[in-house]
Amino acid sequence: MTIDWHKVVYYKDGILYKHGRHRPLLARDGHGAMMFNYNHKTYKTARVIWELFNGPVPEGMCVAYKDRTRPLDPRIGNLYLQTRSQIAGKRKSKRGVNRNVKPTANGKFVVHIGTADKHLGTFDTLESARAAAAAARVRLYGD
Repeated sequence: MTIDWHKVVYYKDGILYKHGRHRPLLARDGHGAMMFNYNHKTYKTARVIWELFNGPVPEGMCVAYKDRTRPLDPRIGNLYLQTRSQIAGKRKSKRGVNRNVKPTANGKFVVHIGTADKHLGTFDTLESARAAAAAARVRLYGD
C-alpha cells in the first residue's frame, strides 16, 4: 500500500511537519537519520521527503545522503537514490579507513571493492589506496 504523503505531512525549509501540528518532526535514530511514527510504524524522514518530491522509491533503491555528515541532512537537495551495495561501498570502518581499504601486516594497504569483492591491488600509502578505491567506485557506481 502506497501512502499519499501529501495528505499526512508537509515540507517547509528542509523540515517535515504533520498536517495540523506546528512542531517539526525531528526525532533521530542512532545513526543520525531523522524519523517519525505514523499509524504505529516508523518512517525515515529522508525517504518520505524523497517521495513527496519524486514519487515512490523504485524497488532495489534506497534514499542516500550526498554529504553524509552527522547529523544527516534530509533536505531534498541533499538526497539521491542508490542501491544498498553502492551505499555499503562508501561506508567507513571504525578506524576511519574506507571499508574497501584494509591495512596489511607489512604496513601496506589492500583494496577490495564490489559485491564480488574484486581485488584492486596492494598500495604503499593509504592515500593511494583510497584514490584507487574512489576511482573504482566512480567506475562501478557512478559517483
